[in-house]
Amino acid sequence: MKDIISDTLFLPLYFRALDAQKSQSIYLVEKAYKQ
Repeated sequence: MKDIISDTLFLPLYFRALDAQKSQSIYLVEKAYKQ
């Protein structure tokens, strides 16, 4: 039961971190491209 709870808490955080990383790299690429 403990594993299930930790997985359901961990996965959204993991995907949110991936989204943040993706959007940040896109932002950096656009910033470098516009200069």
